[in-house]
Amino acid sequence: MGDLFKKLDEIMTGDLVRKVGGLVCLVAAILVGAGFIVGAKSVLNTMKGSGVTVEATDADVDVDDEATSEDAEEVDEENENENEDDYDE
Repeated sequence: MGDLFKKLDEIMTGDLVRKVGGLVCLVAAILVGAGFIVGAKSVLNTMKGSGVTVEATDADVDVDDEATSEDAEEVDEENENENEDDYDE
């Protein structure tokens, strides 16, 4: 058993195995880096697109609270009516 480990140690510490292992690690690092760059570019392009919604804060909007709550109730009622129509079909 000791001879087997010595032989395996000689093989694994050989120059050829080290060079191949280093090359594989280098290729893997390049692929991971390229994937990161492509993914980051895709995310940035998506965020710059017209589909991004911006949420308005209370400081940006000058509307009284009563009108807002009435509008919200109307929207809720419309959604309930639409949901009931879907179930009737």
